Amino acid sequence: NGKISKALGFPQIKLQTGTIELTGTLLEFRDLNFELVNTSRDARVTSLPVRASLNLDFDALLTKEFDWEDRAKWAQQIRDFAPFDLKVFVPDFSLGLNKENAAIEVPRSVADIFETFGAREVKSSANLTATRATPTESADGTLMAQPIVVLGQLDISDGSGAFEDFKYPLRKIQSVIRFS
Repeated sequence: NGKISKALGFPQIKLQTGTIELTGTLLEFRDLNFELVNTSRDARVTSLPVRASLNLDFDALLTKEFDWEDRAKWAQQIRDFAPFDLKVFVPDFSLGLNKENAAIEVPRSVADIFETFGAREVKSSANLTATRATPTESADGTLMAQPIVVLGQLDISDGSGAFEDFKYPLRKIQSVIRFS
């Protein structure tokens, strides 16, 4: 229906291929191929094919010896401060072209675009990068996180829909939408 709705289940990754490698303080997830699926088992929610790579560098976070008893705090530091480089590509996918793919689990930024344009049927692909630089250290020695920078592009090769304030349907839409 072109609207964002709350998912009944949770997004889940079904990993097909890829490499995970830890070298010193660099953790690399290379050439991951997976499907993003929803756990609700709702037949209307189609899976989303994804290719991704992620590099995480722990060097700036290893200022003291790792303590297994304090692993939750270390994991929190990784989430809040670790520099990373994420690249995601979603090859051709479609939405709403038949009853089998009436809904799709997509990142919120892509869902917002589909909703803005009242997308009913879409054939598209997407690229996304997200990065965070190495944290800086303040005068008192605490880490200061760098902002996460997200850039993306949604390529629509065939779409239809209608703006909410412009009720006339649009068909055979072709577009490149960049977002950050």
